[in-house]
Amino acid sequence: MDKKLLGTIALVTLVVAVIVSFVTASITGNFIWVNKVSQGTNKVYTVKEIDTKLDSIILRLDALERKSYSLYDDFSSGILDVSKWSESKFNAPIYTEIHSVDSQKKVYVVKHSSPGDSGIVLTPSRQFSSGQSLSYDVNYISGSGNNLYQIHINGNYPPSIIPSTTPNPGSGTIGYWNGVPDVGNVFGIYKVKLEFFDNHINQTIVRPDSTIIKHTYPGVNAPHTIGLNIHTGHNGILNFELDNFYLN
Repeated sequence: MDKKLLGTIALVTLVVAVIVSFVTASITGNFIWVNKVSQGTNKVYTVKEIDTKLDSIILRLDALERKSYSLYDDFSSGILDVSKWSESKFNAPIYTEIHSVDSQKKVYVVKHSSPGDSGIVLTPSRQFSSGQSLSYDVNYISGSGNNLYQIHINGNYPPSIIPSTTPNPGSGTIGYWNGVPDVGNVFGIYKVKLEFFDNHINQTIVRPDSTIIKHTYPGVNAPHTIGLNIHTGHNGILNFELDNFYLN
């Protein structure tokens, strides 16, 4: 049996075992009491300890899953590969001050430190068909005022999104735009996965606290073109990094 598959089975088994062990648990304040281990005593975990363990499992599952994918780009060359990417503006008067690969950190950096309207759309130089997926990391390092990460589909804003719980700043986005979107604006790494279908796209985002947010973009037809639009408003500044693009 394939070693990757064996690893996946082992990790899934571990997740199930952890969850089952908590079925008989009770929560008191900040502690979880697991009833009667083999020696006849109660085993005690803090809620924070359990969260840390589950976060570690989620990250390991994500890393293992990505190993079965094909690397599109991790910017390890230290420069932007123009055969894989194009850059453009969308409804922005100027580009962000920085929109390039950091040759030391080997990540794509988008940074704007002077409040004002700016933007960059980073677009893979390929289309996506039904049954394919694209996974990548969005590192939200800092930002204030109106500043936002969002995807473009086929060269424009998504026509609709389900659910649309925060329509004003835009559901499925990261940052702040006259309000906080449902995905949030906590600084840290967001793991994004886009799954492509004939007439819609599914989006799954794992937030820095390991909670999972899912959306569907209906009414968009394959083949799909995806752009990553990072931009500021009149009072906005930001610092984002993009990395680890994988195809499946």
